Amino acid sequence: MEIVVEEEYTDQSEDLLKQWLQQSKDKSHQHNIKGKQYKKKHEMFGLPATLLPIIYSPISGLLSQQPGIEIANVTVLILSGVLTGVYAFFDFGRKAEQHFRYEALYSDLTTTIIVELTKKREIRIRADRFIEMIQSKIDGFASTEPLL
Repeated sequence: MEIVVEEEYTDQSEDLLKQWLQQSKDKSHQHNIKGKQYKKKHEMFGLPATLLPIIYSPISGLLSQQPGIEIANVTVLILSGVLTGVYAFFDFGRKAEQHFRYEALYSDLTTTIIVELTKKREIRIRADRFIEMIQSKIDGFASTEPLL
C-alpha cells in the first residue's frame, strides 16, 4: 500500500507564490504597454500606406495637366512605398497581437494565483502540485513570449 503525503502550505511556499504573483502582474502590465506601442506604430504606418494611394489617385487624375504633377506623383509613390515597406518589414500588427496575448496569459496566471491564495490552506490544491503547475506555466510563457 502506497502512502501519499501531501505537502502542506508553508510561509515559504506562500511567499514564493506571492513573488510569482507580483512578477505575473508586472509582466502583464509590461506586455500591455508594449502591445499599445506596437498598435500605435501599426496605425501610424499602416493607415497612411493604405490611404495615401486611395486619396491621391483621384487628385492625380484631376491635376494631370498641371505642371509638376509628375514630381508629385513620384513623391507620393515613393512615400507610399517606404511606408508600405516599413509596415510589412516590422509587422507591427502581429507584434501588438503577440504582446496582448501574453498580457492576457499573465493576467490569467495572476487570477489563478490570487484565487488559490484566497482560499483557506486546508482546501487549496496541494502546495507541491500548485507550485509545480505555476512554475510550468511561467517557464512555458518565458520560452515563447516576445521580448519586452
